[in-house]
Amino acid sequence: TAGSEEAGSVHPPAVQGRCMDCHDAHSTLAPDLLLAEGRDLCAKCHGITEQAIADGAFKHAPVEVGACQSCHVSHVSAQPQLLRMEVKDLCRQCHADVMEEGLQAGWVGHAPVTEGNCTECHLAHVSDIAGLAKKAQPTLCTSCHSTATAAMNDAHLGQASRIQDCLGCHTPHAGQGVGLFWPNRHVPFAEKKCDECHKDR
Repeated sequence: TAGSEEAGSVHPPAVQGRCMDCHDAHSTLAPDLLLAEGRDLCAKCHGITEQAIADGAFKHAPVEVGACQSCHVSHVSAQPQLLRMEVKDLCRQCHADVMEEGLQAGWVGHAPVTEGNCTECHLAHVSDIAGLAKKAQPTLCTSCHSTATAAMNDAHLGQASRIQDCLGCHTPHAGQGVGLFWPNRHVPFAEKKCDECHKDR
């Protein structure tokens, strides 16, 4: 990983004067006298190996095409991990639609989205779970929203510990009002009258 300074991060070869780790002194096929382009160069030293990418069921588009510099700079950054800009601004470059859902009238954004902490729930490179999620639900959701609390149990009418599909009711990024519900709800569900259909529960 990139070496860190108070101002952000630096690429160790750059700060240590090891320019030849990435560049050739005379001529190359790649631009900027690089020894190779994109992922072919970065993978030589970093943990994102070709095998890890190949094995990942879901890949971040820049990773898949080897465009590491879509998100990272080569030498020095004010951000950690040599990121081009803050995570919230970086993700917004491609995912503005997702990040702006919560700005609609009457909608509420999920805190990690509104705060720009996308990596709270998502991995940046590859994942075995759709959406580059860090973990499968409900494990991902319950890492912040414990089903053991009385408030959570009350909100789920005593069924919190049985829930396995959080996204069956809640949107992951923004929803209409508190609770981040999907916009279309069955009336008994919206009115918390589950026993109208589930008599035996």
